[in-house]
Amino acid sequence: YIGGVDAQGVSDDGTVIVGCIIDPVLNREVAGRWTAATGWQNLGYLPNALSCPSRSNAYDVSGDGTAVVGLSWDGCTGRGFLWTAATGMQELEPLGPPTGDDHNRATTISGDGSSIAGFAQGSFNRTPAYWDADTSGFVLNLNFQGEIYGFNEDGSKSVGTLYTGNPSGSYSAVIRNQGTGATTDLGTLNGGDWGGNAEDVSQDGK
Repeated sequence: YIGGVDAQGVSDDGTVIVGCIIDPVLNREVAGRWTAATGWQNLGYLPNALSCPSRSNAYDVSGDGTAVVGLSWDGCTGRGFLWTAATGMQELEPLGPPTGDDHNRATTISGDGSSIAGFAQGSFNRTPAYWDADTSGFVLNLNFQGEIYGFNEDGSKSVGTLYTGNPSGSYSAVIRNQGTGATTDLGTLNGGDWGGNAEDVSQDGK
């Protein structure tokens, strides 16, 4: 038992875990990084973050355990972040329609730390969003609905769920070749809104 609130990601060798802890001063969830040597380390939150209800949440860690991604806040507007020991927590470029309710979350980072992804959200729908390690980002198409959940080791393949208006009217599991931009629909197992959702991919992208 290592304490904390939850564990969301683990490094390739299993020595670094990221998730959430309770800040003892704020009594709110904040992003945390655990090793056996240090225990839980508080990764902080973005400067304007309010308790919404957390101040920050960690969702994934690079293969070597040095880069952490997740969600913090600008007031109570969700913002993706990238944390390293050298830079601390950096806000990722805000993406999506500027509706005043334009939330972002960084859900996953490639094993080599080069690629980050998650979603940008307007008033209602999420759309897949990508960022580079320099914190700049882009969306595929604001009309696409879905989000990205996983990368292979070098960030050349990403997986998630996407709805682009297919005849079944449901979200499909997808894999995207980051180099060519080609997205392959992996299909669904049932009808309804969430027919298919790919959450992870092998390191070789197969």
